Amino acid sequence: MRSLKSSNNLYLKAGSLIESSIAITVITVCLFIALKLYIMVINTDSLLTNETKQYQVDRLIAEIKQNKNFESEIYQFKNYTIRKKVSNYENRSNLLKISLLVETKSDTITYSYLVLNNNEQK
Repeated sequence: MRSLKSSNNLYLKAGSLIESSIAITVITVCLFIALKLYIMVINTDSLLTNETKQYQVDRLIAEIKQNKNFESEIYQFKNYTIRKKVSNYENRSNLLKISLLVETKSDTITYSYLVLNNNEQK
């Protein structure tokens, strides 16, 4: 019984204004961190879309080199369009400049590649 009375003397009342302010500050910091994480997750979706576009451009260039398809074309995707433009590079008949224009609602990104065309007839 003596230990119970001594333990009651160790407790302090927690109703002060300072403790309430500290608790509100801790809750606010936690909410701020949660909001930052949420924004990062939302932006990850746009990064994934950019990686998907880059993958499609790389795939198209590999396909162009393999199949020797040197004609201008348009490729439609769900959220963007890729326009392929083929032209001679600096008036050289065996060197082609291939421009891939990735067009979205908000911007256009251009990727340019030089490809050697060995199938020219002389």
